[in-house]
Amino acid sequence: MSAGGSCKSRQAMTQAQLKPESAPGLYPLVPSGLEPLIEVDEIILNKKVFQTRTGEDLFYVFHDRECCGSSVHITLKNQKRRDVVFLHLLSQGGCCDTFLSEMRIEAPRTFTIGYVKVSSSINKLMFSIQDMHREFQFTAELSSRLLQDQSIQILSAVGSHPVVKISRYKKNNSQLTSFQFPWDMDAKMKAVILGAYLFMSYHLRQTSRDHSSGSGFDAGDWASSWGDCGGGDCGDGGGGDCGGGGDGGGGGE
Repeated sequence: MSAGGSCKSRQAMTQAQLKPESAPGLYPLVPSGLEPLIEVDEIILNKKVFQTRTGEDLFYVFHDRECCGSSVHITLKNQKRRDVVFLHLLSQGGCCDTFLSEMRIEAPRTFTIGYVKVSSSINKLMFSIQDMHREFQFTAELSSRLLQDQSIQILSAVGSHPVVKISRYKKNNSQLTSFQFPWDMDAKMKAVILGAYLFMSYHLRQTSRDHSSGSGFDAGDWASSWGDCGGGDCGDGGGGDCGGGGDGGGGGE
């Protein structure tokens, strides 16, 4: 083969390697399993299943709580039930402390891609969303009177511009949650924001419980609409204060 032919052959091979269909390594900075989040601009949470807008299942939500311990663990599994994203809700208190002040998001396990921290005041919850280096990226502030037909806005750290919109709507008698992203947002940060919503859901449910126990904090419609992790209690999995074993199940409408 001539030198020119050899050069053309090498060129063709290089171009083939760069084609998306041949690429597990086309996006080297995207952890394995997060590829479905690349260039997606909307994700739907249907019960405990994250889906595309066309209804294709992306991730199933499974959760467990240490008993007795001060953390909740949530796992997002793909269609093959392979673990993809790991969410660790951590508290600074003792056994079965219900106020979990921070979430750490890993993909894959032990590789941190982001953090979410929460602080509270008399009438609101403030969430800080950070990247893997703990650099502040986004923020969200939830009012104590967040109603079912109101949306959650994820704002930029600089300038407080809306970046992600989270809203609720009904379809075929199912209550769905829509996440609208910029299509070119880093797939890792999209995963972090999905985790941040589950963290918000946990605190909304706890807020409702505090109110029912006479704390005076009015949760409004949170308990019935926002604070259910898409159909189940994000924190305790139905197994009591330290219960475990939430099953992601199917998300059919």
